[in-house]
Amino acid sequence: MRSFAVLLAAASPAHALPPLLLAVDTADPGLRVFVRPGDLLLAGPTGDERPAVRPLLGPGPVPLPPSLDGWAALHAPCDGGTSAAFLRDGKPAEARLSVGPAAVEVAVLVEGRRVAEGALARPVSPCRLVVAEADALPGPEVIFTWTGPGGARGLTVWRVPETAR
Repeated sequence: MRSFAVLLAAASPAHALPPLLLAVDTADPGLRVFVRPGDLLLAGPTGDERPAVRPLLGPGPVPLPPSLDGWAALHAPCDGGTSAAFLRDGKPAEARLSVGPAAVEVAVLVEGRRVAEGALARPVSPCRLVVAEADALPGPEVIFTWTGPGGARGLTVWRVPETAR
């Protein structure tokens, strides 16, 4: 008869972090990205006659506003930012990117503790990382602009889930 023992004290419980919720993932050679409180606007290159899109408000096209005063441009300059500080429920928080050869991982930390994570499974170069309230839903969005192969400009937006505290 064989017997074996399992040492339970050495095993630690698994703690899965909530995933960041993918809200937008798009690319276009001349993509321009603008944000203001409660709104995100995507437009083609300057002079492009295509309508703009507000992807967090709905799928339909919208006219490009005649003035973009009050909107922050996120598509330029491309500063390679890999972290963005913000407040989560009044506590210091940060979004951080980890760029690998085949993917980008993003983590949200609150008071230095990792509370949510996500990934972009393609090789890209970071341009800007911003955390903002970019829609009418409660909670911030992690907004990541990037460049990809062939000079494509891209945008990926994740929603930070309510459970990430």
